[in-house]
Amino acid sequence: WPGNVRELRNAVERAVILCGGREVGPELLPQPLTGSASEESSLGDWRLLSLDEMEKVHIRRVLEVTESVQEAAGILGISTTTLWRRRKKHEL
Repeated sequence: WPGNVRELRNAVERAVILCGGREVGPELLPQPLTGSASEESSLGDWRLLSLDEMEKVHIRRVLEVTESVQEAAGILGISTTTLWRRRKKHEL
């Protein structure tokens, strides 16, 4: 990894947030880890999302893979009340 540890941690956290399942694919990792020629092509449209939209996508994915709102809130590290408010905000 050519950067510092903080950058590596951010890259891994970002890949975990964007992954749709339990495994992070190489398409979600930045160029230094994948050796791909174009970071832009491997990231696709994710670079164009706002933080608000990223939150919406992540909450939706967590809700899809969990069996209850309580479990989803636990994974997200927020209370069920906060999750309810964010679901209402994002119309989920």
